[in-house]
Amino acid sequence: MVEVRLHLILVGLAALTALSMDSTLPALPSMAAAFGVHTADVRPTIIRFVVGFAGGQLAFGPLSDRFGRRRPLLVALVVYLGASLSCVFAPSLAELTGWRGVQGFAAGGVAITFMSVARDLYRGRRLLRVLAWVGAGASVSPILASVVGAQLADHVGWRSVFGFLSLVSVGLLAWTVRGLPETLPAAKRTPLSGVVRGFALTLTEPRFLLPVAGHSFAFVGLFVFVIGGHELLMIRRGVSPTAFSFLFALNAAVFALVNAVVARRLRGGSLWHPSGLARFGSGLVVLGGLLQVAIGPLDGSLGIVTLMLALAVVTAGVALAMPATATLALQPFETGAARAAGLLGGLRFGVASLIGSLLAGWVPLLTSDAMATVQVLAGGLSLVALAAYARLEPGHRARRVPSARTQAALTRFFREPAPRRPRRATVDMPGR
Repeated sequence: MVEVRLHLILVGLAALTALSMDSTLPALPSMAAAFGVHTADVRPTIIRFVVGFAGGQLAFGPLSDRFGRRRPLLVALVVYLGASLSCVFAPSLAELTGWRGVQGFAAGGVAITFMSVARDLYRGRRLLRVLAWVGAGASVSPILASVVGAQLADHVGWRSVFGFLSLVSVGLLAWTVRGLPETLPAAKRTPLSGVVRGFALTLTEPRFLLPVAGHSFAFVGLFVFVIGGHELLMIRRGVSPTAFSFLFALNAAVFALVNAVVARRLRGGSLWHPSGLARFGSGLVVLGGLLQVAIGPLDGSLGIVTLMLALAVVTAGVALAMPATATLALQPFETGAARAAGLLGGLRFGVASLIGSLLAGWVPLLTSDAMATVQVLAGGLSLVALAAYARLEPGHRARRVPSARTQAALTRFFREPAPRRPRRATVDMPGR
């Protein structure tokens, strides 16, 4: 029961990031109308959140290794609550964008905790299974966030979305105070004086850098839809905010379903090694992008359906690659897990925000082919990084672990026949 409660708290902490981003997407047109600007002009509120999130993970990682997991987490939740309330009452777009950066910084501190706690308690396949279950549970939050955000924006106003996020942070704060234990003993805490040296050592470890590169580029395949999906579907194809939230929820459901299947299969021990699972997921990102190019710019309902099916393939690939690459990246670190997790999240969202900034002027012209191009390139770069990692781990090949029954059958099939005993020679004894 204690472990179940801990896993539920980790799900809630992991879900906060998706809630913070996905609940605001359907409200972007309302924000633009309220401030009298184009929809593209409010997109920096998303990018500023992502930049702040990356910075928050880099900052809170060393703090979590020095002071334990609970105290930095509680500080991050309080700052998140204050930033969310400030967004509710922001009088201008500039102030709203600024407070979104603070909100993202605090959300980064929250996100670093669930990965660090998981790394404190679990290793190897067990860690991968826990991250997959947490990812599956947290993936429900985009489904709820997109629907709740659309309804609040339509019927109450965009400011109510940030009021909803304030209430969520209050609930998480109370839940954490009561239910989350400290998982980092004082003997394993590292001083802040070694932060720079620790970051340098981590960044020079190929077994960390290569999975992080695979992790970051795979995430870009999904992030390009997050920042441009509303433009592609709501503006260019005329999808209503409610219909957009439904389509976004279906995409999130694919992510949750794939994570749940991964966790269930890992429980039975019948799944690839994380390295092979990550490469397979990155390959699906490339395949989904190629499917969009092959389908072409179809119009009407058929074009929307085929686009979402191709995006579902990309989402499934990201859902497979992210927990696997996170497991590979955190595996080498017995100490300094929060620092490594902070770098993992910071680099992932740093790469995503950089690409998002580069696409900021391109998104109003975004087509399914342009999105597919980014996804194919990102998935391909992820595959290159993971292939290089596989060369560092020659004993860890992407393979399925056969069941005990299959292993026994293979053993019987390939077993060499037992050598026959030599026949005893008979000697004729004299007198017989």
